[in-house]
Amino acid sequence: MVEFKHKDEFKKWLDGKPRELAVILAVRAALRVSPLLQRPVEFKTKRAEENFLLTLFRSSALALAYGFSLDQEIAHAARTAATSIARAVTNDASRAVAHAAYATYVMHESDATNDAARTLAYAADACARATILYYSVSDETAEMASRDEISMDATRLERSEKSQELIESYLWNEGQEPGWSYDFWDDLKAFLASKNNEHWHVWTDWWEDRRDGKPYNIEMEREIVLIPEEHWKQGPAHVNAMIAEIRARYAMQSLPHENRHGLPFGARNGKVGLRGTVI
Repeated sequence: MVEFKHKDEFKKWLDGKPRELAVILAVRAALRVSPLLQRPVEFKTKRAEENFLLTLFRSSALALAYGFSLDQEIAHAARTAATSIARAVTNDASRAVAHAAYATYVMHESDATNDAARTLAYAADACARATILYYSVSDETAEMASRDEISMDATRLERSEKSQELIESYLWNEGQEPGWSYDFWDDLKAFLASKNNEHWHVWTDWWEDRRDGKPYNIEMEREIVLIPEEHWKQGPAHVNAMIAEIRARYAMQSLPHENRHGLPFGARNGKVGLRGTVI
């Protein structure tokens, strides 16, 4: 079993491993600190805040899709997202996501190991601080707990080296999400749900699917993360509605053929509903 006793050991273990596995390990570490993305972040405008959170979620999705598929087009899209995040990172959670995205796009240019190791370090620091804040435990105890989940992922990779198995496993060991993650995620989810007509449920559902180890549909994920840049630039109300329609279409395809005539969805002016009723 892999057991990281210090953050400096991350890079040593990653050296020589398939680079796509390094990205998946990194993005899973970043996903664990996603509930902390809004803390403590202050923005000058509502639009800046919305675009920042949208880019963070997209970056995580890009990195995971690349680790699964090694798709060069996804790597190029990750470069744009990572550059955008770099201008606005404010805490270790967002730095972890940024480095996961960086690790994705440098795959075709150099070695992703350094950025993957930085992702693991930033994510471990963010987890440790949240653990100390929530449970009032010692620094040593919190740091050990923050490394345990990364150690478990590394152990799974050493045993099988199959990316899909890791992607479709619980984000937290045996599905035991810590209290700080549960509470902070509820806060972030409620905050996003308060944004009327912005359809943030597409991302909160996505994160919860990853947390719970739900099946991963690379065709759907690829279609979402490669939505053209001009749509992402229009903000969450616009692009999240497009994502909701894509997810609804794939959900319909998973139904038995005789049940597919029922509820096709549509989107117009940033609103999602039954096709023909959206105004």
